[in-house]
Amino acid sequence: MRKIVILFFPMLFLGACSKPETNPELKDPIYQDIVTQMGLTEKSISEMEKKLETHHGELKKVVPQTGQIKYVEKRIWETQKTLDQLKQQQKYWIIRKDQRRDLVRQKSIEAFNKGEKWSDPAEYEAYLTEKRLRLAKIDWDTKERRANFMKESGLQTKGDQKPSSAPASGH
Repeated sequence: MRKIVILFFPMLFLGACSKPETNPELKDPIYQDIVTQMGLTEKSISEMEKKLETHHGELKKVVPQTGQIKYVEKRIWETQKTLDQLKQQQKYWIIRKDQRRDLVRQKSIEAFNKGEKWSDPAEYEAYLTEKRLRLAKIDWDTKERRANFMKESGLQTKGDQKPSSAPASGH
């Protein structure tokens, strides 16, 4: 009995060695967000494909010489254009996901070899800032910006001025 315990005792220590994580990207919030964005893009692609099929069905039902064909063809063209853009975006997310996975694995192994735990909250904050800017409204309305500025600074515009209670004296 002692011989069996003596033979298996060193194996317990060998099995308890720490190993680098096999899939560290699953704990990376940036990788998870990229995967989520890719899923949303794939969902949008399937919706656009259904919409395109619906428009093609409408094209077959168009009455000749009524002018409806122009509108249906325009909807088909716009939907196809959006679908092409979504497919390009899907390719982008696939490439970005693969690059992030490789980067996380490399950084994780480097940190493991140094005896540290890999985590970079500053990188995640920078990613969130970049994402917020990427999704921000690009079209600026000057009237809206001016109104926001006036509101924040406490100034009034001509349209916001209240008429005085006393009428102006004049001839």
